[in-house]
Amino acid sequence: WLGVVGAIILLIIAVFSEIQTRDNVMQAQSAENSAQNFATGLARQQSAIVSMGMADVAFRNWAQQKAFASGLYLQGSEASGIYGSTTRGIRIILTIGALGLGAWLVLQQQSSPGVIIAGTILLGRALAPIDQSVGMWRQIIRVRQAWAELQERHQSDEAQEHATTPMPRPDAKVQFENLEVACPGSEKPLLPKFNLSLQAGSMIALVGGIGSGKTSLLQTTAGAWPPFSGAVHLGGRDLHRWDMVDRGRYVGYLPQDSELLFGTVAQNIGRFSNAPTEAVIETARFVGCHEMIMSLPDGYDTVVGPGGIHLSAGQKQIIGITRALFGQPVMLLLDEPTANLDAATVQQLKNVLTQVKASGAIVIMATHDLRLVEISDNVVMLTPENIKMLSSADYFAGLRKAHPAFIKQGSAQSGDGQ
Repeated sequence: WLGVVGAIILLIIAVFSEIQTRDNVMQAQSAENSAQNFATGLARQQSAIVSMGMADVAFRNWAQQKAFASGLYLQGSEASGIYGSTTRGIRIILTIGALGLGAWLVLQQQSSPGVIIAGTILLGRALAPIDQSVGMWRQIIRVRQAWAELQERHQSDEAQEHATTPMPRPDAKVQFENLEVACPGSEKPLLPKFNLSLQAGSMIALVGGIGSGKTSLLQTTAGAWPPFSGAVHLGGRDLHRWDMVDRGRYVGYLPQDSELLFGTVAQNIGRFSNAPTEAVIETARFVGCHEMIMSLPDGYDTVVGPGGIHLSAGQKQIIGITRALFGQPVMLLLDEPTANLDAATVQQLKNVLTQVKASGAIVIMATHDLRLVEISDNVVMLTPENIKMLSSADYFAGLRKAHPAFIKQGSAQSGDGQ
C-alpha cells in the first residue's frame, strides 16, 4: 500500500504540473513561431531593410518577440522544475519509508531481509516513470543558462555600439562618382565606370536587357550593396559611409521581389518604427491604397507576411510602394514598380510619382514599362559596354525608328490604361 499511495501522490503532482505548464508552453511555442516567421521575412527582405535603415528596429522587434517567447518558456520551466524537485524528494522519502517499514516487519518476524531489498527495488522501478514524466527540468535549466549567456552577450554588444549624430535632411541631389557596381563577392563589375549627377525633381528610368545591371545599380544606390569602386553621394554625403538607420529615413526602396515582413500592415508601411497611425494612413491615402487596406479583415491591423493572411502579388506590391514612400524620402528607388499591377493602379502610380517629382524628390526606377518611361525626364540605357543617358523623347524617337509597329501598339495600350 505504501507504493500505491506514493504513486497516487506522484500522479496528482504530475497532473498539477501539466495544468501549470501547459498554457505557458503553448503560448511560448506560438510566440517562438511568430519570431521565426519574422526572422524569415527579414532574410527575404534584406536589401530593402538595409537600404531603408530598418535593420536596428527590425532586430529590436524580433528580439522583443524572442524575449517574450523565452519568458514564457522560463515560466513553464520554473514550474516544471519545482514539481520535478518535489516528486524526486517524495520518491526518496518513499524509498526510505519502504526500507524502514521492511526493517520493522523483519524485527516483528513478519518478513525476511530479502523482501526488504526486493520491495525497495520494485518501489523504485514503479515510481521512476512517474518521476521522469514530471520534469526534464535539468535540460530546461541548461536552456535557461544558455539564454542568459546569449542575453549577456547581446547586452555587451549593445554597450560596444557607439551612438551617431543624426544628420539633417539632405538636399535632393545625387551624385555618382566614378561608380562601378557588382554583385557582392564578384571580382568583375557589371557596368563600366560612370559619372552622373541628379538634381531635385529628377525622374530617371533605367532600361536594359536581362542581367544588364539595373537591379544591381539600384541595390548599390540604396546602400544595400557596397560599390565595386567609386561612390554614391546623397546631399553631398557618401551614402555608404552614412549610418544606416539615419540614412534610411531619407531613402525609399522597392526591391524587385517585394515581400512583406511578419507583422501588421501598419507596421510594414511604417517600417516597424513608432510612427503615428495618422502618418501611416496619410501615406496610404497618398498612394491610393487606403480603401484596399480597409477591405482587409482587420484593416491596418491585419497580420501579413510569412504566417499572416494571404495577399495577392498586386496587394503586396502596392503596400511595398507605400512603405517606400513613407516618411517622404529624398530619394525614391523602385525596381519594376508596375509588376503585378493592373492598368488602373499603374495610372494611379503614375500620378503619385508625378507628385513626388513635383515635391522635389529624386526618383530612380528600373522598368520595362513604357507608361513609366514616358513620364521620366531621362532614360539611362545600361549595357555591359557603356551607359548612355538621353531624354525620354529621344528614347521614344529611337524606338519608333527601330520598332514602329510595336511603339504604335504600346501607345494605344497605354492610352487605354489612362
